[in-house]
Amino acid sequence: QLSDKFTLDEVAKVVTDKLGKPENGGSLRYIVKGKEFSADDPREFEGQKKLITSGVTVYVCQRMRRG
Repeated sequence: QLSDKFTLDEVAKVVTDKLGKPENGGSLRYIVKGKEFSADDPREFEGQKKLITSGVTVYVCQRMRRG
């Protein structure tokens, strides 16, 4: 699904292609191996993406507004 040197934009594209855009203007969270990824900061994501390896599950959650 992702290239070897994937970016946050690539992850977001795969997610929106599969699941659609978040409802009601909400934002998404990505969780891998119990750690939440920064979905808003590409620099921070670069340091975290080493946890995404072949066969790992990436959980995609929608952040609730006023929740």
